[in-house]
Amino acid sequence: MSLPFNPINPIQGNISPISTPPVGKALGLEGADKTGENTGEFGNMFMSLINTTNGALSDAGKTTQGLLSGQLENIHDMTIAGEKAKIMLHLTTQLASKMSTACTTLFQMQL
Repeated sequence: MSLPFNPINPIQGNISPISTPPVGKALGLEGADKTGENTGEFGNMFMSLINTTNGALSDAGKTTQGLLSGQLENIHDMTIAGEKAKIMLHLTTQLASKMSTACTTLFQMQL
């Protein structure tokens, strides 16, 4: 009796783990590669993220206005700027929500 499928062969050789850069470094934020030596460093990184997000939203608005006024000829530039701003705003909102949840959890801890 033969099997209706071929058996799975074991993987040969070494498998290296997938390495990903830290989130801050991937977004191009300053100070993301440091290990937290200063207490205000996280706040500075978060403010940098907010400023970068604000810049992306501003760029998306400018490209939209440029398209509506006829100065921008390529609609893809407006679409890309809008999606970039949407993703960055979603990330910033999620981080703020997680920080709020973490603070609430810390305040509810009994010592």
